[in-house]
Amino acid sequence: MRQGTVKEQELIERIVSQYLLLSLAGLAGAAFVAVALSGAVQAPEVGIPVVDSPWPPSAVERMERYGEYVVRIWKSLDEAAPSFYRVVTVDLGDARLVCVDWATGLGKLSGQDIDGSGHPNVIIESYSGGAHCCFATFVYDLAETLLPIDLPASPGGNAAGEFVDLDGDSVFEFRTCDDSFAYDYCCFAGSPCVPAVLVYDSGQRRYAPKSYAYPELYRDPIRLDTEHAKLTLTGGGDAGWDGTPKCDVLPLVLDYLYSGDPEAAWDALETYYLFSDRDAFRAEIEAVLGASPYFATP
Repeated sequence: MRQGTVKEQELIERIVSQYLLLSLAGLAGAAFVAVALSGAVQAPEVGIPVVDSPWPPSAVERMERYGEYVVRIWKSLDEAAPSFYRVVTVDLGDARLVCVDWATGLGKLSGQDIDGSGHPNVIIESYSGGAHCCFATFVYDLAETLLPIDLPASPGGNAAGEFVDLDGDSVFEFRTCDDSFAYDYCCFAGSPCVPAVLVYDSGQRRYAPKSYAYPELYRDPIRLDTEHAKLTLTGGGDAGWDGTPKCDVLPLVLDYLYSGDPEAAWDALETYYLFSDRDAFRAEIEAVLGASPYFATP
């Protein structure tokens, strides 16, 4: 991270001195200023972000420069604020281009070129603070003009993800999981969350599903989920909302579908789900996946 200049350090000392004087006078709350906790200060032409939050951000916890862009992570000094709560802004000169509320910070690959464009990317991770929801990731290409990259959140918002170069071609894929079936047939803990891979489409500037291109990622899940599905044949497993073991069989079916092997998927359904509503169950699976932004067929 860029170190503060001598002038910036002098400014920090002056601000701190003024704040202490105001504190002694009982007026600190009337003239609160944004001081960077890490030693850098905000550019004078860019102000504290305005967000609809009960814990307004007021201090810069971290600042990064990527070319001409300045990225700041803002923190609230309100003790009632959740420990993870941050606001992330991206500025170019005196223009504020991005402001993400309920952020948790920057992705670890921020500042690198993850999409092969030749420009650095900034990755902002978000979490709304629920029991297991909601997660989102925002990606921007820091070209001469800031360009947003379309990256869909998981259908239920329960799954975060990470950028991984699965092909070794320096263009990173987004590895996550599809939570489309959360709560559909059983409790959240028992609901399937099948691994999913999204790949970058430079023409559309978006991440699109292409899990079937990585069948090796499903070998271990298929092995484990096959053993679990077998329990249904001997009266084991767990009954879902309707008393059937849908959540015991569905993970295996989804493993095969996502890996690009629909024939094996429907064979597994016939082998391990021996209930009269099997055809309706299959139709429901197909309908849900047809609406999922994380699923695609070869």
